[in-house]
Amino acid sequence: MSDSGAAWENLALQGSLLGYVVHGMAGYDLEKTRKELEIPESYEIVHMFAIGKPADKSVLHERMQKSETPNSRKPLNEIVFKDEFRE
Repeated sequence: MSDSGAAWENLALQGSLLGYVVHGMAGYDLEKTRKELEIPESYEIVHMFAIGKPADKSVLHERMQKSETPNSRKPLNEIVFKDEFRE
Protein backbone atom coordinates (compact mmCIF):
# COMPACT_ATOMS: atom_id res chain seq x y z
CA MET A 1 0.00 0.00 0.00
CA SER A 2 2.97 2.36 0.33
CA ASP A 3 2.98 3.01 -3.41
CA SER A 4 -0.61 4.27 -3.34
CA GLY A 5 0.45 7.64 -1.90
CA ALA A 6 2.95 8.19 -4.70
CA ALA A 7 0.38 7.09 -7.28
CA TRP A 8 -2.18 9.50 -5.81
CA GLU A 9 0.32 12.37 -5.88
CA ASN A 10 1.22 11.74 -9.51
CA LEU A 11 -2.43 11.44 -10.51
CA ALA A 12 -3.22 14.76 -8.77
CA LEU A 13 -0.23 16.52 -10.35
CA GLN A 14 -0.99 15.21 -13.85
CA GLY A 15 -4.65 16.10 -13.48
CA SER A 16 -3.73 19.64 -12.49
CA LEU A 17 -1.33 19.89 -15.42
CA LEU A 18 -4.18 18.90 -17.75
CA GLY A 19 -6.59 21.44 -16.23
CA TYR A 20 -8.55 19.09 -13.98
CA VAL A 21 -9.34 19.33 -10.30
CA VAL A 22 -8.42 16.15 -8.43
CA HIS A 23 -10.05 16.14 -5.02
CA GLY A 24 -9.26 13.50 -2.42
CA MET A 25 -12.12 12.39 -0.20
CA ALA A 26 -12.45 10.91 3.27
CA GLY A 27 -15.37 9.58 5.26
CA TYR A 28 -16.80 7.42 2.51
CA ASP A 29 -18.63 4.18 3.24
CA LEU A 30 -16.37 1.32 2.11
CA GLU A 31 -19.10 -1.31 1.86
CA LYS A 32 -21.55 0.99 0.06
CA THR A 33 -18.78 2.01 -2.34
CA ARG A 34 -17.88 -1.62 -3.00
CA LYS A 35 -21.53 -2.50 -3.64
CA GLU A 36 -22.43 0.55 -5.78
CA LEU A 37 -19.31 0.29 -7.95
CA GLU A 38 -19.38 -3.54 -7.97
CA ILE A 39 -15.79 -3.80 -6.73
CA PRO A 40 -14.80 -7.44 -6.17
CA GLU A 41 -13.71 -8.50 -2.68
CA SER A 42 -10.29 -9.35 -4.10
CA TYR A 43 -9.63 -5.59 -4.46
CA GLU A 44 -8.84 -3.30 -1.55
CA ILE A 45 -10.27 0.25 -1.56
CA VAL A 46 -7.41 2.49 -0.49
CA HIS A 47 -8.19 5.99 -1.77
CA MET A 48 -11.26 7.80 -3.04
CA PHE A 49 -11.10 10.89 -5.21
CA ALA A 50 -13.11 12.84 -7.75
CA ILE A 51 -11.69 14.20 -11.00
CA GLY A 52 -13.41 16.95 -12.95
CA LYS A 53 -13.13 20.27 -14.69
CA PRO A 54 -13.39 23.45 -12.59
CA ALA A 55 -16.81 25.09 -12.63
CA ASP A 56 -18.47 28.09 -11.04
CA LYS A 57 -19.43 27.42 -7.44
CA SER A 58 -23.05 28.34 -8.28
CA VAL A 59 -23.49 24.83 -9.72
CA LEU A 60 -22.78 23.30 -6.30
CA HIS A 61 -25.36 22.41 -3.68
CA GLU A 62 -25.91 25.41 -1.35
CA ARG A 63 -24.24 23.56 1.54
CA MET A 64 -21.11 23.02 -0.55
CA GLN A 65 -21.02 26.61 -1.82
CA LYS A 66 -20.40 27.86 1.72
CA SER A 67 -17.12 25.94 1.96
CA GLU A 68 -15.81 27.34 -1.34
CA THR A 69 -14.04 30.36 0.10
CA PRO A 70 -10.36 31.36 0.01
CA ASN A 71 -8.32 29.70 2.73
CA SER A 72 -5.89 31.33 5.13
CA ARG A 73 -2.79 29.65 3.72
CA LYS A 74 0.27 31.76 3.14
CA PRO A 75 0.87 32.78 -0.48
CA LEU A 76 3.52 30.68 -2.25
CA ASN A 77 5.87 33.65 -2.59
CA GLU A 78 6.17 33.63 1.22
CA ILE A 79 7.23 29.99 1.46
CA VAL A 80 8.89 29.12 -1.87
CA PHE A 81 12.30 30.55 -2.70
CA LYS A 82 14.52 30.53 -5.76
CA ASP A 83 18.31 30.78 -5.61
CA GLU A 84 18.68 32.05 -2.01
CA PHE A 85 16.95 31.22 1.25
CA ARG A 86 15.14 34.24 2.70
CA GLU A 87 13.70 34.73 6.16
